[in-house]
Amino acid sequence: MPKDNVLVVSIAAVLVFAYACGSSAQPLDAPGPLASTEAGADDASADGATDTPADGGGTSDSPFSPVVVTVATKGGAPTAGALVVFHDAGGAVLGTATTGMDGKASRVVPSGGQVTVAVMGSSSRQLITFVGVKAGDALLATDSTRANDVLTTVTIPGSAPAGTTQVTVYGGSTCHGTTPAAAPVFTLTAQCQRSDLFPVLAIASGATSQPLGFSFKKGNTFAGTTATVANLPAWNPAVGSFALSTTNAPASGARAALSHVADGVLAYRDLAGALPTRQFPTFPGFADSLQAEAQVVVYDHVAFTAQVSVLAERLPAASTTATFDFSQRLPDITKAAVDQSNPARPKLSWTTSGSLANTDGGGAMLVWDVPLDSGTALGTWTFVIPPDATSIEAPELPAAAGAWLPNASTFGVPSIAFVEAASIAGYDDVRAHPGATLPILTPGYVWDGAVPVLASDGLVRTTWLILNGT
Repeated sequence: MPKDNVLVVSIAAVLVFAYACGSSAQPLDAPGPLASTEAGADDASADGATDTPADGGGTSDSPFSPVVVTVATKGGAPTAGALVVFHDAGGAVLGTATTGMDGKASRVVPSGGQVTVAVMGSSSRQLITFVGVKAGDALLATDSTRANDVLTTVTIPGSAPAGTTQVTVYGGSTCHGTTPAAAPVFTLTAQCQRSDLFPVLAIASGATSQPLGFSFKKGNTFAGTTATVANLPAWNPAVGSFALSTTNAPASGARAALSHVADGVLAYRDLAGALPTRQFPTFPGFADSLQAEAQVVVYDHVAFTAQVSVLAERLPAASTTATFDFSQRLPDITKAAVDQSNPARPKLSWTTSGSLANTDGGGAMLVWDVPLDSGTALGTWTFVIPPDATSIEAPELPAAAGAWLPNASTFGVPSIAFVEAASIAGYDDVRAHPGATLPILTPGYVWDGAVPVLASDGLVRTTWLILNGT
């Protein structure tokens, strides 16, 4: 059974990545009418005419093609009224716009410029800055402020396998409930969701925690903030096995993991220390694909950080083996710091054990507390950055963004991450879909793997430094 050591991206308030209920998925990158702009946003388009590439990704050859930003929840619901700030390469403000009902806003931005999205919830303030944009960019910003948890009740099959001492029900690798009762309850959060569907996997285990049988049902739906899943099929005792092998493992910190992907989410994940070969259970028929990982995690208990590097690969659901060579991992991010002498424009910097210039790109995230009349809100500022960056200064924000600006707050240790994969088309791809390539930098992310659900085969390598709250 999974025994993940959870790494906390930031302070405790970040731990819940709530699901934006009631949303409906739609092609976020499809062309659509552009939002009208606020007064004073001199060059932003308002008539829907755009040279945006038809597939919603990449860039245009014309230097006058606008940059189009789409703001939406993870589930796909567009965010109307989000503030979008357009900057030159040095961070100076060029103009502002607000997103329309389709969640889109646009403006012509000089090559190398920046774009910042600002969204707000009752208990959170979120800033996302895209660095080094190009003409014709189609950028997708994930709004993590509109969210509700979904309380889920599952009726499990009767007559559990002989020797069963507990049943654990999973709606995602970090969304589960363990109980001897016939109707386990767990909270379904956004990290365990994609659109309005979710899988359920029930595992019956014995005194040694080894699976004795399983049952599952995929394609489940919810209404509002509750969901009920019944009619799971009879227990299946035919638990499978997967062997994950590693070579050139370091003396300490090596781990192995196997994730089952179903309904587009990491539905079940098993994590253990990396031996030369580690056996994991599988559940035939449940997974749409498997994701194998080899990790190295090094904790700094003085700085309260963790260095993490991961090798990962998508595999067919029927796979039974995988092998990773730890010598292929990316250089470590060894240290990160923030200069907050000007809190409105903090400067982040980091050091690495080797160059990351050949990666596809990366990101950084700052976290702070925002004082409110009744308590505090969580402030986050995420920066999407090119692969050769070793520092970043936050751009200037206009008076209209005053409610988001950090003040005299003390920032936590920045989270820094970089990724490289054959399936990622360089920094253009990272910049267009940062939440898909670097989920660790999405506010509210609870670490259950450093890579997202992989859309294609091939090795994925990530390296990151995060605040470790364990």
